[in-house]
Amino acid sequence: LSELQRREGALRQELAERERHGEEQAARAAQLERELAALRRQRHAGEHETVRPLADALEAAAERHGAERTRLEAAAERHRGECDRLEVELRRALRASEDLQGQHMRLESSVQNHVQRNAVLEGKHAQLEASERVNASRLADLESLCIQLETSEQHHAARHAELRRLRTGSQV
Repeated sequence: LSELQRREGALRQELAERERHGEEQAARAAQLERELAALRRQRHAGEHETVRPLADALEAAAERHGAERTRLEAAAERHRGECDRLEVELRRALRASEDLQGQHMRLESSVQNHVQRNAVLEGKHAQLEASERVNASRLADLESLCIQLETSEQHHAARHAELRRLRTGSQV
């Protein structure tokens, strides 16, 4: 984008310089035409025979300046066309830049939404891990109680067997 702006500025500056140069050429051509007209008047008046080569030289110079002016005007027109084309490209680039900024903003919003969702999921994950630790602790407690219960049942069965043996032994 800045390259396009730089090129556009350079072309506009060159165009202005060429137009200024064209105006100077036009002023010089007008001056030469006035001098030529004066010399023609002198020649027609028959005052000096040496005026003719000078008048011819001035006429040739005026023609060269006219051709240069025509060339500069054509170049100025080409440069105006180039400036117009660059302006169109610049507008197109600006629209593309605005589109990209809009996409960037939408993506940023989407990323923020995902970050928030991720934070919620991480919180739920932490809760699940804490719940798993509590459940593991409860399971360990239950396993310990089961072992105690089995031990107690074995002890109870042994006492029951002892009592039964004692009862059957006392009845005999």
